[in-house]
Amino acid sequence: MSKDEILGQALALPIKDRVELALSLLRSLAGSDAQDLAPGEWEAAWAEEILRRSDEVHSGEVELLDWHVAIADIRQELEERRRK
Repeated sequence: MSKDEILGQALALPIKDRVELALSLLRSLAGSDAQDLAPGEWEAAWAEEILRRSDEVHSGEVELLDWHVAIADIRQELEERRRK
């Protein structure tokens, strides 16, 4: 089954099921430690991370990039990695 077929089936699910599926996919990207967290702990961990990042932005600790610049940088980095 292709990614597009899976996406089509996922988008046809009721919203509650889509949310659960999205959270499961995100957890799978976070590594094995995240798999052991209960749903409330998972949400709390993300809330903490969002606040930390927001504080960094507001304090000037991090530099924000324009979306188009960020995408161009990512594409360039991917192209360089493919050449190696």
